[in-house]
Amino acid sequence: MKRLAWFAALLLSCLSACSINDGQCWVDPGQADGIGAGGGPIAPYSTGGLGDAPGKEPQDAPAPPECNSIGTYDASLFKFSTTVVDDGEGMGGGYREATATGVKFVDGRQDPPASWTCSVWVGIPIRTEKYGTISADRAAAIAADVLTGTASITMHSRDTWIPALFCAQLGKDMTKYFQAAYGGLGASARAQ
Repeated sequence: MKRLAWFAALLLSCLSACSINDGQCWVDPGQADGIGAGGGPIAPYSTGGLGDAPGKEPQDAPAPPECNSIGTYDASLFKFSTTVVDDGEGMGGGYREATATGVKFVDGRQDPPASWTCSVWVGIPIRTEKYGTISADRAAAIAADVLTGTASITMHSRDTWIPALFCAQLGKDMTKYFQAAYGGLGASARAQ
């Protein structure tokens, strides 16, 4: 039953991420600059409610960087280094680790919004039977994907958070997310 609940949370996280990670800010061509298709201001970090519903066409100008990063963490946070060299023997081998420091979280569900940072450690094998060889860049992309998916699940699992408790739970939830989304990878995570 726990696995089913965790899978459902993972699925909902992915669906909700799609609603805020479209990658472009949308504008109503008939409105002045900065007015969303729904009539309200474009709010790059908003999840809606201010009239920033997508229109029929994206704006022609390139979207500002903050519009492309809504609700996501970038792979550049994770600088993987090899801790165990892959000897090329057997079905898998080697290990890479990265620590992203100062990863920012904001809980805007209360007034005033609360914000804090966590250090997030991730370990990923270099080679596995299921995934083959995993480059440092691919490991970073996977780690960022898991952090992005897990942050929302963890944040919304309580009404409010004490930052230290959030960070510890985030690490546990990331390891579960690795298992659910990347079964057979053998990755793990911790956060503080």
